Amino acid sequence: MTGRVDYYFCRVNAALPFLKDGKVRALAVASTKRSLALPELPTTLEAGVPNSDYNFWVGMFAPAKAPREVVDRLHRETFKALHLPKCAKRWRAWVPSRWTTTRAVQRLHPR
Repeated sequence: MTGRVDYYFCRVNAALPFLKDGKVRALAVASTKRSLALPELPTTLEAGVPNSDYNFWVGMFAPAKAPREVVDRLHRETFKALHLPKCAKRWRAWVPSRWTTTRAVQRLHPR
């Protein structure tokens, strides 16, 4: 860190090493829920900054005409992998709440 940044928003997992080393001080998280990795840290909404929530999300995509069986298998295997203890622990550091399923995303982005 060069000491030239007044404030910066980034993913929690990217900030953790700098927080642990005391190089930066976390003020708040911009998600609607507190981070599982930093539960003592308020959200920007809790800190009194209205309309400041930003929910980061990660998505997997397949070709638009991918067969349903392929999409379902990708979903099943990804879901299993994300629930492996080592993976789940790391994932929780990044995501303040549960991940969504293929079906929920499809409701948001129908074909």
